[in-house]
Amino acid sequence: MKHFNDFFNQSLTASQYFYLLINLTAFNAHEVYLKGSEHNSRMQLNIQTVKESHPLIYSSCESFFEYLEEQTGKAISDSMRIQYFMLLREPIRLMYPPIQICLLSKISDAQHVFLEKIISKSSQVAITFVPFPDESVDLYISDFKVNHLEERYTNAVFYYWSSIPEETEWVTLLDILHRTYHLKGKNNWLNK
Repeated sequence: MKHFNDFFNQSLTASQYFYLLINLTAFNAHEVYLKGSEHNSRMQLNIQTVKESHPLIYSSCESFFEYLEEQTGKAISDSMRIQYFMLLREPIRLMYPPIQICLLSKISDAQHVFLEKIISKSSQVAITFVPFPDESVDLYISDFKVNHLEERYTNAVFYYWSSIPEETEWVTLLDILHRTYHLKGKNNWLNK
């Protein structure tokens, strides 16, 4: 946990600290004292599955694992990487500030509320919806052109989709959302 704090330059809350302490102790004891199958649960996870499901958070974990191996001089097995990832994904996800999203829809307020709910449920990153355009917005999502906003807020990312988004548009949106969040978090992390 000290290496986690040092690597991410981030302190854990008391509940995060004790949750990690108890679970890391259990995982490490299992690794040292119990022999047999690497999978100690019914979930058949592998590194590739985890990378595909959580690409941005796993890339942060992967950098941390390399640092941890350097600091301790011990290799981390794939099964332990998965176990560590499962424990660390939430503290890593919450260490970056939420991405500020301004959702603009020409259809109706009900459509706007519906889209906010789906985006919140679909996203793996912390997000906050901003009701009006301003300097704090990181990502604008709109079903109509807002050239005047693009000219005014040059640091923001703009994503245009149809009024009733199709599946491919949702996939693209989530990719843009996660990349924007990761870039914002990485920049904040580097500026600490």
